[in-house]
Amino acid sequence: MISISPPTPFVRKSGDVMTGDLNMTATKLVDGIDVSEIKQAKVKSGTYTGNLTDNRDIDIGVELNAKTNVYIIIQAHDGHGGVHKIDLGQGDLSSFFHTTGAFANKIQSLTATGFQIGSDVTVNEDTRVYRYVAFWEEP
Repeated sequence: MISISPPTPFVRKSGDVMTGDLNMTATKLVDGIDVSEIKQAKVKSGTYTGNLTDNRDIDIGVELNAKTNVYIIIQAHDGHGGVHKIDLGQGDLSSFFHTTGAFANKIQSLTATGFQIGSDVTVNEDTRVYRYVAFWEEP
């Protein structure tokens, strides 16, 4: 008699639905691939209203200055502009999506509660609503 062991637990995607145990643990397989070395990425989005205040902290409830591989995108709700910052130790510099180079006074830094913006109108024009998306990796 041949004994067959049950398969190692894994996750499969069927259409738009993930099935199985979704926790990433050692020897966990996703479509047959060991994902135990993958670090979990997090994402948070939200809005704020500009007020032209320089060095303004945007509190998103996440200690981004203690995270790794942080990426922030900000765009005005009405489609005006759009800036992004990849945390590579570049200080106060952010980039536009439509040009090259890095510019100050936009996304200035990562903080213990989120991120800090400058008074530039692309991220903080008075009464304009802005959307943000922050991505990071847990250390």
